[in-house]
Amino acid sequence: MSSAELYLSFNEIMFYFTRAAAGGGVPFGLAEDFGHAAIWIAASGFDPSGMTASALKELESGQSCLKATLTEGKKEILLTAKSGKKLSAIQAGAAVCDLISAQTKNPKNMKSIIAKKVDCPFLVCAALGAANYDGCELSWPATDDTPCRVLICEGGSWKSSWKGRKIPEVIDSVDVKIILVSYLHLTFLPYLK
Repeated sequence: MSSAELYLSFNEIMFYFTRAAAGGGVPFGLAEDFGHAAIWIAASGFDPSGMTASALKELESGQSCLKATLTEGKKEILLTAKSGKKLSAIQAGAAVCDLISAQTKNPKNMKSIIAKKVDCPFLVCAALGAANYDGCELSWPATDDTPCRVLICEGGSWKSSWKGRKIPEVIDSVDVKIILVSYLHLTFLPYLK
């Protein structure tokens, strides 16, 4: 049995996805960020329902959490879940956006942020894209050990290292590395098309 496709406007996506997150126990501010990330995914030509449902299931089952700890090093910041669980991409995306925003106002020569054990890494990309943080490169390993890389470009657009229209699958949590491209010594990243 197949189901009919459902088309939603961006306003409807914002409404439904924000409410779903808030209903799942996500604080309303983070739920709104989640709604904006879902819009960015849809605007990129993908169905946001699969990965967003996965992130909410991880929270509901207690596999992931929203509580995070920051550890600041000389050139990087580590973001980890407080409880030893997976870090929810909902929290990771918002925290990375906040860290980058603080960095632009108070530069400390931070080169990268590493979010440890993130449940749905592409949602972190969506958070940065929705916030229009261009000049960020995100990377993580896929299930077949293929490195996934996404460069957030001007206006929330993005380029990826993988071929095709399917985002590589991640079975378990992965470390997501976010590099502020202004610190890269390359003019263009050759693997991005």
